[in-house]
Amino acid sequence: MAVLLLTLRGTPFLYAGEELGLEDAVVPKEQALDPGRRDGCRAPIPWTAARPHGWTGETPPLPFPPHAEERSVERQQAQPDSMLALYRRVLDVRRGSPALHGGALELLDCPTNVLGYARRGNDDDRVVLLNFDAVDVAVPLGTAYEIEVASNDIRLRGAYPGVVPAETALVLRPA
Repeated sequence: MAVLLLTLRGTPFLYAGEELGLEDAVVPKEQALDPGRRDGCRAPIPWTAARPHGWTGETPPLPFPPHAEERSVERQQAQPDSMLALYRRVLDVRRGSPALHGGALELLDCPTNVLGYARRGNDDDRVVLLNFDAVDVAVPLGTAYEIEVASNDIRLRGAYPGVVPAETALVLRPA
């Protein structure tokens, strides 16, 4: 979904911790700060793997989210296939592509369970393919493209082979 959000038209907004794949914290009722009980999504960011996760001084007022150690910034910076790495790759591609941050959007005719669209603008083109199926799906494009970003397998590079792997999003540029 990160690839979808960051390649559509408009200004993307990221909620703190989204780029780490953080889940809402479980906040005991007596520790809640907000009467609307939205505190779980306001949990502190785990900067380091070890407790207190990079927080010094006073203890944060809310508990850390689940899996704070594994999903900490420190851990994910060391993993080229982490959620943080994916966000950084897509944001880098978006910054360098006039089509992705200001171009027109054209929906492509794709098989069931695949969403495809072209972004075009300022002599720049990108194609985004999102396979929501649990199996690989053939999506021939008729033009040669290079894989710029692959969500589930960072090793997937080079020429687009005409197939979108299962549960994967691709950002393609003309070859």
